[in-house]
Amino acid sequence: MKAAILAVGLLAAASLGAAQAPPAANWRGWATCDLTITGPGYRDQQTQKWRTTGAAPTKRGAFDIYPGTWSVTGGGRLERTEGTQTLRAEWKRNVGAVPAPISVGARGAG
Repeated sequence: MKAAILAVGLLAAASLGAAQAPPAANWRGWATCDLTITGPGYRDQQTQKWRTTGAAPTKRGAFDIYPGTWSVTGGGRLERTEGTQTLRAEWKRNVGAVPAPISVGARGAG
């Protein structure tokens, strides 16, 4: 079965006693991830969206945490036959925007 995994999380970093930079300026943006997972008799499709609200970030360790939201839409189906019985299922998902703080980081080379 093919699977695509997208993990978006927040990391809490411990301060090592170094001076912390203030939070970055307000930033507005969004990201979308389209996932399709298939297997024998199985298909699931979903579109996940993350958006910042445009409000000022807070600082947590080395990370700027932006207020944001997450939503998901999509659906799927399953069909399996065992002997004389066939299982069929279909589902839809539609999760409206829920609070989801966002932190974006970049790691330098070397």
